[in-house]
Amino acid sequence: ACFGVAISYFLVIERQRMHGLIKALAQIGEALVVLSMAWWLDLESIIMLCIVWKLLVTASVIIYMCLECGIASPRLPINREFVSFGGWLMLSQVTFFGATHASRYVLVNFVGVEQLAVFAAAYSVAKVIELVIMPVRFALLPTISAHWNRQEYDKTKPLISLCYKLIFLLGLPMLGGLYMYGNVLISLLSSNQVNIEPWIILLLGIAPLMNGLRTINSMAFWMKKNIHYSIGIQLMGMAINLFFAIILVRTFGVIGAVIAAVCSMLLMAMITHKYAIKVFKVKINWHHFAKSVFCAGLMTGGLMLWSFVDIGQILTMIIGVFLGLIIY
Repeated sequence: ACFGVAISYFLVIERQRMHGLIKALAQIGEALVVLSMAWWLDLESIIMLCIVWKLLVTASVIIYMCLECGIASPRLPINREFVSFGGWLMLSQVTFFGATHASRYVLVNFVGVEQLAVFAAAYSVAKVIELVIMPVRFALLPTISAHWNRQEYDKTKPLISLCYKLIFLLGLPMLGGLYMYGNVLISLLSSNQVNIEPWIILLLGIAPLMNGLRTINSMAFWMKKNIHYSIGIQLMGMAINLFFAIILVRTFGVIGAVIAAVCSMLLMAMITHKYAIKVFKVKINWHHFAKSVFCAGLMTGGLMLWSFVDIGQILTMIIGVFLGLIIY
């Protein structure tokens, strides 16, 4: 948490590259600690070394921040405003967790841990879609916030439109890639043989894609400081998730949980978009969306033809990724 707060400083001062570099440095360092010490130390010691590494990076960022802008005495009026905003934001994170995990609770209690493991394996792969949110969340959204705070409202409109375009431009072909190679990724990430229908992975991939749209739309609540509205929407999403999960999981198992999760996220994305239109005066460009769908469909068709070449699953996937990029 301290690390996240510390590196947020670079987003505030619009140094997105520095933010990305430090975040990458911290993650690469953790990976090197695990890889280099896995043969020599037990799990507890490796975890402690990772914590020490993260503390060193966090302390370095805080020292740099203090040297650059100094240490100011907090003022009570500002603190009250931030405490109120932060309190609603924390509650928003809790309700969002409930909205996205409600179907898992139903799944584990209705059909058992085995089905939950299948759902978790599929969702861990489907979350690859969240990669498309990274440039939006850490580059574009802070810039939009800066323009809004300077009351440069006209400059936010093209950036919001660009966010929507990037989500579809990058996310839709990734859905096609998940459909083709989702099971290969699951086999690499899991020691157990888990075989999931490709269309289930495709359907589940819609959830993180809709979460990307919800993230963009939620900027409207943050800019207007109406986070309590988003909490209500997320409670509705949790209710929808629970409702469909309770109805569908007993009959359809994992498929029912997938449908419940996607319906919940789709509902939240649609409602938040309605509010975002009122605030930002920007709508999704459906013509661009249709073109992205068409190109992603062509790419997936090309990968289907490539799948007939038998050179091994992993090699086929690696070459297929590059082939898909060329087709798209």
